[in-house]
Amino acid sequence: MAEKADNSASVALYFLLGLGLGSLLTILFAPQSGDETRAYVSRKARDASDYAQRKAQEVQERAGNLVEQSKKTVKTKKEQISAALDAGRQAYNREIMEERARDID
Repeated sequence: MAEKADNSASVALYFLLGLGLGSLLTILFAPQSGDETRAYVSRKARDASDYAQRKAQEVQERAGNLVEQSKKTVKTKKEQISAALDAGRQAYNREIMEERARDID
């Protein structure tokens, strides 16, 4: 699961790097006025910000899901351990009772 999260972060990083590099090359080689260039850079910055916010939201949701799954797993294991301890106590008490009954006979 952690490997998948690392891969997603890596993809997001490469996307943003490519976006920035592409924007820089476009600005350098495209003959535009200063106003047009500023509008373009502003639009691309908003696009990158929106993308980053979406990815951050996805990561937050995945983390929340992972926490919930972990809580369920811990609860299940806790119940299993508790049941095993109860069964062990009952078996112990049964043995004690049987031993006492043999001693009385």
